[in-house]
Amino acid sequence: MRSGLREVRFSLAARRDLAGIAAHIAGAAGRGIASQVITRIRVQCELLAQAPGEIGTSRPEIRQGVRSLPVPPHVIFFRYRGEEEVQVVRILHERQDVERHEID
Repeated sequence: MRSGLREVRFSLAARRDLAGIAAHIAGAAGRGIASQVITRIRVQCELLAQAPGEIGTSRPEIRQGVRSLPVPPHVIFFRYRGEEEVQVVRILHERQDVERHEID
């Protein structure tokens, strides 16, 4: 997905996270709400690509270069790949234990 200054790329794990979030919310609250949540997450990912410089919180305790941005109740984990790309590596619920999930 190309957005502004950088291209947004979703890792396989992040794509699976989005699918899981959508399925969970659709089952609990309906497809319309699930679509709204997924859209909100994707919009924030696009904003990461458009922002000059780097935004989000550096998370060296997870892995070097990883940053996070909350989109309550979820957190986007990502890294900048130079000036050309933002790689979204995971999208987890804020209550999930980050240490139990592979963030590569």
